[in-house]
Amino acid sequence: MNIYHQFQSMIFVKMKIINFDNNATTKVSKDVLEKINDVYGCCGNSSSNHKLGRKSAMIIEDARQELSDSLNASNYEIYFTSGGTEANNMAFFSDKYDTILFSKIEHSSVYNTRPENSSIIEFEVDHNCQANIEDIKRKVAEYKGKNFLLSLMYANSETGVIQNIKEVAKIVHSCGGLIHSDLVQAFGKIDIDLEDLNLDFASVSAHKINGPQGVGALIVRRGIDIKPLIYGGGHERGKRSGTLNTPGIAGFGEACKKVKEKLQQNENVRTIRDYLENEIKNIAKNDIMIFAGNAPRVANTCYMSLKNSDSQTALIFFDLKNIMISAGSACSSGSTKPSRVLEAMKIPKEFLGSMRISLCSDNTLEEAKEFIETFKEFYYKTRK
Repeated sequence: MNIYHQFQSMIFVKMKIINFDNNATTKVSKDVLEKINDVYGCCGNSSSNHKLGRKSAMIIEDARQELSDSLNASNYEIYFTSGGTEANNMAFFSDKYDTILFSKIEHSSVYNTRPENSSIIEFEVDHNCQANIEDIKRKVAEYKGKNFLLSLMYANSETGVIQNIKEVAKIVHSCGGLIHSDLVQAFGKIDIDLEDLNLDFASVSAHKINGPQGVGALIVRRGIDIKPLIYGGGHERGKRSGTLNTPGIAGFGEACKKVKEKLQQNENVRTIRDYLENEIKNIAKNDIMIFAGNAPRVANTCYMSLKNSDSQTALIFFDLKNIMISAGSACSSGSTKPSRVLEAMKIPKEFLGSMRISLCSDNTLEEAKEFIETFKEFYYKTRK
């Protein structure tokens, strides 16, 4: 065990930290960290023509192949980025689209990215956080034959709800448009086959699958020419300039090797999530709302609200007990506004004080039981 993992283990054991905020980020796995350290010790600039440069370029191509294999993306180009946010932006600026369509439940790097000369159209979602297919059909039909892009995330970062991306892709393509999907929260939690989904663009991020922070990728169907977002020396085949983060990309590739294994652990994660939800409902009864509880969801996510409760009060209470949860997307941290996702779902205002639990395969039933005891204490204090 290296110094980093010794320190990390010491903190978690000494403080008895329970991390139920894995949708925000996941712990870097031991194998990934060892790979990153090995590459840091021997890498050069992948654009250099000497041995170290060529070795670095080979490391990057190996990682590119691992990512491609994990998503069945042999008919796609992969461009490494600094993360999911840059990948989403890169897709939106890949062409001068007349119109871009997306929903209010999208990640902020989609929802707040509005190219100046593109019309922005929002489509509806229902109370279960699922995209309204009929609304998409109506709105997409208006732009048939025009240069338009539709973006819909595969799994929502707050509710965990899985969208019917394959059907939406058929609708978009039938009208001559392109489709992008933010796969950041879906990757590693559900099996993804890009060929089967028939996407044109997809965004992924390493730190959601036990890889390093600061690395992601935009995946683009071969034959689609994209405009770069970042200009410079013409790296990544002229589509994303800047010296490549060889150690980070190597770590991403190593994390991709474990994706199939992570998928096999989903049932155990789901069992713990379902236990938590059942116990919470038994305690709070009519005072609790579990959002999209009957919709298809990734196995690790529970998004809920206590009636007339405040998110920040809950987060502070659990934090003082060394239990890490969130109010929703970490990319909206510091905001006092209600979640855009819940507003889009038309959730009553008395249930807008949300709490998100997001698990990983390292979480245990014992941790879940400890959470329940803390939740019970918080619930009875707030009801008084």
